[in-house]
Amino acid sequence: MWLNATNFYFIMRLSFSQLKLFESCPKHYHYRYVLKIPESNIETKYVDFGSAMHECAEEYYKKLEITSMFIQDKFDEYKLDGRMDRELFMKCVLNITYLDLNPKHIEDKVFLKVGDHHFVGYIDLITNDDHIIDWKSGTYSAAKAADYEKQLWCYSYLFWRKYGRPPKKCSLYFPKNNKWHTVTFDMEQIMEVEKWILRLATEIEELKSNPEAIWIKNPKACFFCGYKQPCKLQPDPRKEHLNFIINIDRGMCYLKGDVTELLNKGIEKELSYDLKDKYWIQQNYLKKYGGLRPKNFERIGRKYLYNKTHCAFRIGHLPKVKKVIQDYAEYTKCTYNLKEENNTLHLNHWKPNNKLLGGKTLRDYQEEAVSSFLENKFGFLEVATGGGKTLITAEIIRTLGVKTLWICDRKELVKQTKETFEDELGFNVGEIGGGKAKDLDSPVIVSTVQTLSRNRERFVELFKEINLVIIDEAHHASCETYVKVISALGNAIYRLGTTGTVKRDDGNDMILESLIGPVIYKISADQLIEQGYLIKPKIKFIPMPFYDTEGTYSEVYDECVVRDVERNNKIIDIVKNSQSKQILVLVNRIEHGDILQNKIPNSIFIHGSLDIDKRELYLKKFTNKDIKVLIGTASIFSEGINIPSLDVIINAAANKGSVKTIQSLGRILRLIDGKKEAIYYDFLDEALYLKEAAKARIKALKDQGHEVE
Repeated sequence: MWLNATNFYFIMRLSFSQLKLFESCPKHYHYRYVLKIPESNIETKYVDFGSAMHECAEEYYKKLEITSMFIQDKFDEYKLDGRMDRELFMKCVLNITYLDLNPKHIEDKVFLKVGDHHFVGYIDLITNDDHIIDWKSGTYSAAKAADYEKQLWCYSYLFWRKYGRPPKKCSLYFPKNNKWHTVTFDMEQIMEVEKWILRLATEIEELKSNPEAIWIKNPKACFFCGYKQPCKLQPDPRKEHLNFIINIDRGMCYLKGDVTELLNKGIEKELSYDLKDKYWIQQNYLKKYGGLRPKNFERIGRKYLYNKTHCAFRIGHLPKVKKVIQDYAEYTKCTYNLKEENNTLHLNHWKPNNKLLGGKTLRDYQEEAVSSFLENKFGFLEVATGGGKTLITAEIIRTLGVKTLWICDRKELVKQTKETFEDELGFNVGEIGGGKAKDLDSPVIVSTVQTLSRNRERFVELFKEINLVIIDEAHHASCETYVKVISALGNAIYRLGTTGTVKRDDGNDMILESLIGPVIYKISADQLIEQGYLIKPKIKFIPMPFYDTEGTYSEVYDECVVRDVERNNKIIDIVKNSQSKQILVLVNRIEHGDILQNKIPNSIFIHGSLDIDKRELYLKKFTNKDIKVLIGTASIFSEGINIPSLDVIINAAANKGSVKTIQSLGRILRLIDGKKEAIYYDFLDEALYLKEAAKARIKALKDQGHEVE
């Protein structure tokens, strides 16, 4: 029986485990915490093992001693004999007692109010120096790092709310294999927990009034779920068979047929996401309207990419919508038929050569990437920097033989790619950019997105001819300029995005997917290193002293990065000790580049304000090894520019984004004759704002499978 809204409101008490379950499977949450249906046929030995271990740990740290009899009694009390290994249990408890800890609080219960809801949590142990520790009875797995950190993130919030200060650090300890997982959070991150709790609490309340809306299951968790019987899907009594048509017209899709309000809600939920600054967007709204919360308050700060009125969505989301329709048919126990009608069939063919003309043979993974795109017609090829994306792209262009528009966001890349395509395809490639528009009757045209966006009306007829659009370094594509240009390419039935990483630092990955499609092929840098196509890098983070600074991000950056004498001297020392190497120094600000250029002999500095002809001249001199040290802004050199001979990168930019870090490292991984090593230097800054940025860069590199010194 569904509880009435009033009763549910007063008894709703949330915890981290409840909210995590709700995120994973709202249906499971509904059965367990709302309908309170007992789970059936669930093996509890792992839970019992953990409970017994926790009680032994509590006993030891309260008395700083524990007897073997107590440990044995707990093992028997939870009836673990015959279900779990006794020696393993003993080992776990002893490993916990061997730790040199100085506890201040043990089994610290935190009960607090968050908005209109109660939130409760138990912290296993807090040391005298504000170190939060939680015992984990499972086996440590690096693949679960994100889950571990979310739990510790939550504990940091509980600690802050109770004690009025952030913890020094937070750890999970895994006694089974004697592993630690330790993280720290700043106050900005800790405050995000409150937004997370409030958002999920609101979603739970919304489902009170319409439990029928929870129809999408989490099949990954179903095998271990104790609600297999109540979760059996019931047929829709009104229909046994559903018919759908998806009409594709100029890059947009329109769903027709047996579309119900429930299906519409399911698609809308799948094709929407919270903006990164949702909390502040909502706060600004409340401030503007005197604290008045509208009915649709939770929709404020959320991006919706599905038009429920017209059942419309962009073509890149076609696979996702098909999956939702399949889930809906499963939910209603109906068979279904889905038909596609594509009105975009005007193809402009040209006759290609039998093969690429540059003399290179595609590697196995490059052929796989090409085949994947030809099969899917749209989507991302996520190929690590140095994996030969331009060659893959050229082969796709040659194989399809249709009018093609290749787009990027920088002039240097246009010239570089134009030359490569001409070598591989054997004809003059058209070019748009820098005030030029020439050879537009060519089968292939390269352009900057800025020029196309500013001159959309001028290129209307050209846009109609394009059948294949390629976005290079496509993680930029959710920028408004790309949205406008790609949306105007009505006949582009083939859409290709090439990038080293689809992930965006601003969280707008879903816009990217709506324009181009999902990731259809992926190969990482560590896979290419393992296969012998890239060189294994040495990654070194140089520790910096602690700076007790205050002020805005810009002020701290100026003081601790741009004008910091010690930091800049370390850069100069690296250059001096790498005299036989080709070195690229990345900076964010022109002032920083000027300072370093004045202190590093025979160096050149390339930045966006420099005349394009000078940029090309300096880059050519560096590529030819006439100059050994190149200083460049990260906006130009972190991606796209091809300099295979690079030996050393010094990332002096202190960038916050993980994407630029991965792309920057990729500049030095290309393997050529005579190249023996690739070294990436960075800085472990200890100043306000900069410390968290450095940690994020380290994490991004480790997530890619690299070792960091």
